[in-house]
Amino acid sequence: EWQLRQTPFLKFARKNSQRVKSENNIGNGPQDRGKVGRILADLWHAMSQEEKNLYDIKIQNKLTVERAKETKKQSLVDLEEAIETLKYDPTPSNISYVGEKFHMLEKEFNKRNNIDEKSKKSKESK
Repeated sequence: EWQLRQTPFLKFARKNSQRVKSENNIGNGPQDRGKVGRILADLWHAMSQEEKNLYDIKIQNKLTVERAKETKKQSLVDLEEAIETLKYDPTPSNISYVGEKFHMLEKEFNKRNNIDEKSKKSKESK
């Protein structure tokens, strides 16, 4: 089945065409599509590359992955620091803190990997 490639400009146009029509009092006739298209193209060309990147799914996915990696790194650093604290001060409050950190990281991991608690428990009981 043939599908139209979802280009950044098409996403921009789909999102902004109704606004352009209403702001410029343009109707829905065939001759009006050309007017809307020209205005959208002018708006697109006036945008910075950074603004255009917001409509590029590949770039957005790459940014999401980079943010997730950075969050994961920071979480591991936090956990390592908490474990180091435990080595020197194994008080109940520190033990509890490290346990909470670990469970928080586990929940984030499960959420990212679409693992819910029910399916996890049913696998463990088998």
